[in-house]
Amino acid sequence: MPLTVQDPYARLEGEMRQLAAAAVSSISSGLAAGAEPGDVVADVVHDLFGAAAGASGGALADRATQDRIVAAVRAILSAGDD
Repeated sequence: MPLTVQDPYARLEGEMRQLAAAAVSSISSGLAAGAEPGDVVADVVHDLFGAAAGASGGALADRATQDRIVAAVRAILSAGDD
């Protein structure tokens, strides 16, 4: 049986894409429901990526970081509307 060369990061890349898609979908749903964008981002990132990324002392404690993520998600959603 011949050996095939596989990208060692392909599986990880696929998992990260799935997490990102789930995050965009959840944030989109929260925004559509009228929730506060920063709160939605903090909740979704915390739920999907863990407490270290969450709002209470984590990477998202910084409002500017939340705002950048919200802007990026909105750009992704707008691009999907085209």
